[in-house]
Amino acid sequence: MQAIILADGDVAARTRLDAAWPGWERPGAVVIAADGGARHAASLGLTIDLWVGDGDSLGDEGLAGLAAAGVPMERAPVDKDESDTELAVRAALDRGADTLILVGVLGGPRLDHALANLGLLALPELEGRDTVLLAADVRIRQLHAPSDGGPAGVILDGRVGDLVSLLPVGADAEGVTTDGLRYPLRDEVLRVGRTRGLSNVRTATMATVTLRSGRLLVAETPATLSTMPLPSVGDQAPDVALPDETGTIHRLADQRGRWTILYFYPKDDTPGCTVEACEFRDANATIVERGADVWGVSPQGAGSKRAFREKFGLPFTLLADVDHGVAEAYGSWVEKQNHGRTYWGTARTTFLVDPDGRIARVWPKVKPEGHAAEVIAALDESQGATA
Repeated sequence: MQAIILADGDVAARTRLDAAWPGWERPGAVVIAADGGARHAASLGLTIDLWVGDGDSLGDEGLAGLAAAGVPMERAPVDKDESDTELAVRAALDRGADTLILVGVLGGPRLDHALANLGLLALPELEGRDTVLLAADVRIRQLHAPSDGGPAGVILDGRVGDLVSLLPVGADAEGVTTDGLRYPLRDEVLRVGRTRGLSNVRTATMATVTLRSGRLLVAETPATLSTMPLPSVGDQAPDVALPDETGTIHRLADQRGRWTILYFYPKDDTPGCTVEACEFRDANATIVERGADVWGVSPQGAGSKRAFREKFGLPFTLLADVDHGVAEAYGSWVEKQNHGRTYWGTARTTFLVDPDGRIARVWPKVKPEGHAAEVIAALDESQGATA
């Protein structure tokens, strides 16, 4: 049985996790939220089966919401010896989990929490169970050779070009052998404190690591640094599950039966983005009359969205793609250059999504002036074609 544990650290958009680690969630997985990690369930499309913790992160309102939804809860005292995440791990073990996926355990403002979560991989109770710390930019597990001297091994599925780092923990790792990596190891020693095992490169979709003695942290980094292609007309639109300025999650899947104008823009309250937004504002009543909704997406957070909306009276939905996962899925997170500086940012692109959730039109490299009018013309044309 797989258990998915939601901790209270940073969590990427579901689309980004799926792109980095396809199939990470198994059917029938049990979802256990560790205190404030419950907030991640909706954006990941997960239903909480059990909540554990002391409640200091989620708060009384959040706890009341879970209780009203009928979620089973195991409340712990604030003064305790375990973190909420460790309590969730132990709850998963008590329920017979043999595979554990920990999400939200890395990142966030508390480095000590991330280090403690890495330390959970050393729990003796986890020996023999596939335990993974998962984020969009890394997948970490620990390989532990059994005390009887037998070898330990792991099969790593992924993409050619992914990075694989092997880091000894506590003492030298002996008898390390790899297959499917560019720089092979053959019954070799990785010395603790040394960096020889850093940044190997996968050369096959299935790679293996075996270990005769000691412990290894196995950290995989997906080869997703290049821009993903734009979805094409007729493609199923990648899912969107993003918060607006109030924290309400908006899902493209809930737009079935309506047209959606999904436009990506670089930054709130900048000249070009303001022109584009105000044109959609002025045309919003016409767009709504035609059975469509406008969703604007950029990487700035809720406070910026609220200020942008209030300043210009924007009546449509603005969504915060803070980790740019949705922009990546739509091929709109690109490398840019400006005054000799190279950086990554959101490209100005627009997609018309039909009521069945498919891409009806694509506008790459949008010019703000006059864009709302051309989108309405395309909406009329597309609706006429499907009438």
